[in-house]
Amino acid sequence: MLPNFFSTEPDPKMTLYSLEHIIPLLITIVLVILLYYKRNFFKSWKYEKHFRIFLVIFLIFCEITIVLWRGLTGTYNITHTLPLHLCSFSALAIEIVLITKSKKIMDFVYYISIGGAFIAMFYPDLRFTHLQYRYWEFFIFHILIIFSTYYMVFVHDLVPSKNSILKSMLIVHIIAIPIIVVNTLIDGSYMMLVNTSVPLLVDLFGEWPKYIIGLELLLIGLFSVNFIITYLFIYRNKQLKGEIL
Repeated sequence: MLPNFFSTEPDPKMTLYSLEHIIPLLITIVLVILLYYKRNFFKSWKYEKHFRIFLVIFLIFCEITIVLWRGLTGTYNITHTLPLHLCSFSALAIEIVLITKSKKIMDFVYYISIGGAFIAMFYPDLRFTHLQYRYWEFFIFHILIIFSTYYMVFVHDLVPSKNSILKSMLIVHIIAIPIIVVNTLIDGSYMMLVNTSVPLLVDLFGEWPKYIIGLELLLIGLFSVNFIITYLFIYRNKQLKGEIL
């Protein structure tokens, strides 16, 4: 059982928007909704600080285990397994926010964390089922990024400023410049900027460079949807309370 669980062999049963794909997406949405309605419990919970440390440790654990898995199975490849994906940067930033409660960092990372993780989960380059380790690591890691980000917003009121969406877009493009260079030098696929192994994205947007324009529009769309959600649940609520953002 264990050898199969840690197998690197793709399973054709795993397809986009199959039940195994939809369930983690639904779990993410349910967790965020529950977090919002239970935010006052966490605010007064005596183990709240310990819980934040737990989230940090869990995120780091996911990152360490994937490196070990790739190393032990001989699947480590610099073209796509270095921590140069958008979610890798997001995870590091949100770990810092969980520890420091930095509003400045949250302003930059909020939309990137949510948008990047949701793109990864909606269009995963994943060929493993729930019977394999990689499936669990992938979805748990991205759910943790989303949950941790919303946790700091709902529980610690680290509400991103209204211009943080522009800051996030700026940061993404600044990060993208050296990543494109790295991708070109090593024939990599980091941040899905040069090429992608997710056929659906290519089907939707066409081959590179048209694909980049489509990816840009997708990112803007996700950022905008998240802004609307943020406005409805956070900005508007604070305005009703007479608080100024």
